[in-house]
Amino acid sequence: MVQNPHIQAAPTHGNVIRQASTYDALVHLLTFGQAAAIRKRTADLAQIQRGQRVLDVGCGTGDLTMVAKERVGANGQVAGIDPSPEMLAVASRKAEAKGVAIDYRLGVIEALPFAEESFDVVVSSLMMHHLPENLKRRGLAEVYRVLSPNGRILVVDFRLPTTFLGKSLLNLLLHGGLHVGVAELTSTLEKTGFHDITVGKLNVLALSYVSALAKKDSREKNGLLPLDDLSGAGI
Repeated sequence: MVQNPHIQAAPTHGNVIRQASTYDALVHLLTFGQAAAIRKRTADLAQIQRGQRVLDVGCGTGDLTMVAKERVGANGQVAGIDPSPEMLAVASRKAEAKGVAIDYRLGVIEALPFAEESFDVVVSSLMMHHLPENLKRRGLAEVYRVLSPNGRILVVDFRLPTTFLGKSLLNLLLHGGLHVGVAELTSTLEKTGFHDITVGKLNVLALSYVSALAKKDSREKNGLLPLDDLSGAGI
């Protein structure tokens, strides 16, 4: 698929990848053929169960979304959003080829097009590093809003490198390097109202994850930040 400049991407200050025709091949190359294992491990860590409602934010070409749909079964519901119409076109074709129903929408994490408590699980894979810090805060607040009480968020992304080689590789891969790793999301998750926050390594490449539950019943009495106040929260 050739990028069509006449098809508008969803407005965002985050980085938008529109080269959908080469994306899967590039991911396969950069992950040394472990892309499928990363998707499976992500679904395992998200504890996706049959019958659940799952949202994949920054779904790209839909590989993780398809795994989520397999896990939830016919009675479950899966949606995916991405700011790139080219990515969504590829993802939709994959779903059609498999004969599965997935609700793909053009959108961004900082303004999710869904009602409150629409999902049991929200997953994000290799997307957060594309966002500036203010959009990460707004995006996590939006995830909190659309999750059911004790619903789970699972974010997989790069961890901060500790070696010169690691820093050099990420500088090359991410066009400027990585200044905030996925583990550094924990403070904002806590301030947003999440609890049972867990950080760990994916055991695939230099990837880590953070998982948390949306604690909605005690949000106000614990003095947690209202959603509108998160724009000033620090990481």
